[in-house]
Amino acid sequence: MPAQAAAAPAAQGRTVTLRPGPLATALTDLARQAGWQLLFDPALVRGRSIKRTTHAADAKKLLGWLLRDNALEARWLPGGTLLIVPRAPSRAPPPAAEADNQPVIVTALKRETVMAETPLSMSVERGNVLADRGVHDIRTLARRHPELSVVDTGTGQQRLLIRGLASAGEPTVGIYYDESAISGPGGTTFDPSAFAPDLDLVDIDRVELLRGPQGTLYGASAMGGVVRVIFNQPDPAAWHGEARAGVEQTSGAGPGDSASLTLNAPIVADQLAARMSLYARRAGGVIRNDHLDLDHGGRTDKSGGRFTLAWGPQDGTSIQGSAIVQRTRISDAAFWYRAQGRNINDQSARTPQRNDLTLYNLTARHDLGGVTALATVSHYTWNIVREIDYTGVLSGQRDDPAICRSFFALAATENCSAAQVAAFGSFVDSRLPGILYQPMRVADWSAELRFSSTGSGAAKWTVGAYLERRREHIASYALKVDAATGIMPRPLDVTGLRYLDSVLSQQALFGEWTQGLTRALALTLGGRLFRYVRASGGNVDIPNPITGTGALQGGRYASREIGSNLKALLSWHPAEALLVYAEASQGYRPGGVNIIPLLAPGLRVYRADRLWSYELGVKSSAFDRRVSINADVYRIDWSDMIYPVSSANGAFAYNSNAGSAAIHGAELELTVVADPRTTIEGRASLTDARLSRNQPIDTSGIIARKGDRLPNVPLLAFALGMQRREPLSTTTNAVARIDFGYTSAMNTAFNRTDPYFERTAPRTQLDLQLLVEQARWNAGLSIRNLLDDKVPARIASGPAGVGQVWNALPRTASLDVAYRF
Repeated sequence: MPAQAAAAPAAQGRTVTLRPGPLATALTDLARQAGWQLLFDPALVRGRSIKRTTHAADAKKLLGWLLRDNALEARWLPGGTLLIVPRAPSRAPPPAAEADNQPVIVTALKRETVMAETPLSMSVERGNVLADRGVHDIRTLARRHPELSVVDTGTGQQRLLIRGLASAGEPTVGIYYDESAISGPGGTTFDPSAFAPDLDLVDIDRVELLRGPQGTLYGASAMGGVVRVIFNQPDPAAWHGEARAGVEQTSGAGPGDSASLTLNAPIVADQLAARMSLYARRAGGVIRNDHLDLDHGGRTDKSGGRFTLAWGPQDGTSIQGSAIVQRTRISDAAFWYRAQGRNINDQSARTPQRNDLTLYNLTARHDLGGVTALATVSHYTWNIVREIDYTGVLSGQRDDPAICRSFFALAATENCSAAQVAAFGSFVDSRLPGILYQPMRVADWSAELRFSSTGSGAAKWTVGAYLERRREHIASYALKVDAATGIMPRPLDVTGLRYLDSVLSQQALFGEWTQGLTRALALTLGGRLFRYVRASGGNVDIPNPITGTGALQGGRYASREIGSNLKALLSWHPAEALLVYAEASQGYRPGGVNIIPLLAPGLRVYRADRLWSYELGVKSSAFDRRVSINADVYRIDWSDMIYPVSSANGAFAYNSNAGSAAIHGAELELTVVADPRTTIEGRASLTDARLSRNQPIDTSGIIARKGDRLPNVPLLAFALGMQRREPLSTTTNAVARIDFGYTSAMNTAFNRTDPYFERTAPRTQLDLQLLVEQARWNAGLSIRNLLDDKVPARIASGPAGVGQVWNALPRTASLDVAYRF
């Protein structure tokens, strides 16, 4: 049949929605909604599908995106009939303007919405873009998003913060992998936020970064925001996959490498499919230990995989099960000491780290006709073995009169004699060098049932219920290690041993309702009713006479609360290119229990901390979305802030409610498609986080004063990027990209009266990348931190060591190749 060009029937202004499923069904549904007549050969689309829900106000543009992704094109025949034919072969990948102009569908509100029409401060990164730009974990993601900060809390440990909400205790940023929320073990200090999970970002559909309290829909531990990692789902229509491999060289480190393989396998056409991903990554270490004659400390090896099985017959029901496993090994301490010189850590003990995470999830969805029901159950186990050089803490007790008095069982009014002081000092020396050896295990079950509206009416809503039970076990050994090798002997040479356990149970009912008041104005009201109980206990099997763990009393303690989170939001959407919203919302984290020796009864339990956030935001675009600006300003009032405190002898840490803080901030996100081949991006975050009143924060009488900045919060951070795509041939493009990032100075304590106060200087990072891409393969060469800026990511001091320096990424060159099949 000869094809002739003809004007498409008018379909603009009519919102069109396509659901995941076979391409034939999607094309038929699109034609029905747009009022077109459609002709195509069924063999042409057999085995092809669309993977996610798509919305558009322009049916013709949606048709173009749909056909482009499947190597097809449309011809309009006389009379308005639409004919689908194969696309002319051997085209290069689309230019930036065409590829990035498609509306992004998100599920941040636990129902599908278009990101530009979602009244929420958020960013979205597509998985294929992250992979091509070398973003492989949350730490490298944060370099592109200055509002997200990653703070080193130990070798292989990190704390996440958004909008200046950083402190000990439960996380302030929720981490979700699909429908599963993960929190780390609390350890002996009951600080789960210091163990933020960090699965490698392999086979990702997108990452959604939600800023500000998300307490109504996501509950506890989302008071600063949420990071949602959404994986690619099994496709029942066709076999396909991807293989990636890369090598890298970091300045001063050993070589690194990475590899990953993803395979999608239909089992029953259009109904049942499986998807598998396997990966391994090695990053070289830069730390030198002259004392033990060791190199490449901090070398990290990760390996893991994900398996998903999805069943989705055509009756509106789908069931998906997944399993994720990741294994991490770190060779030794990943920090160095300022007094010993750059990248030198002469600690007396080896401190390798082990980390094994296993996550299972089962999720079922059912279309009830205008309402979607979802039920999900998750279970994960996380086993961590943490080792810390304890030599400094143990030797620091040698001259403590209270510890000496306890060692010789003297009365409180007696003092050690000179001979006793010498004998105690000799005993301490006999137990050096020493480490803390802490195997930890956390096991968590959670479940959620929710119902969400799917219609296009004036009312949109989500309601649900949530349950969680998290159990944790910790063994804390103080051990003597071999002085010559720094290695822990077998059998263990134990100085002290104590056990701790903790159980956190949470239940919640939640809901959000959005009601259109006029064509452009909508009101959202939300609430969450929650209850939590945390019960903790501990016992001492072998008292440590140096740190005084024998004074730890047995028994169990509990912290519990019933409360609510509220949210109110008014949005104004007068045009497709403009959205303005104002929001007031609450957030909270559960309190807990401290288990350390000689703690005053009033400090045994600490309360939940809470906040109110007030935000005004705007999302706008112009020139057919070639220029987009998202901006917001906010104020946060944070009360009963949970803060870490050290015991008088420095051997233990515990949590306490440390007053209140006020945080004022602003965020800006700008994207400009300067021409069809050039894109410019910019993101900036301003965070002024300060104490609201004077507050004692230490048993020694240190006072944090009103107006002091909160620790580990930079005032300003921004990231700029520019990308240029040039065609090399009809099948090949070259992409050049430059990125620049800046983070201002930050303190590690409230003020300089704290003996462990440190200040980290401002730092910058310049990255370059060159990528060559075809339809099925691409190869990229990148240099990160091109100028080799040596300003550290963090300097920290404490009883375990003064002037511990955590490197930002040194200059690193990498080569990566990907092939899609």
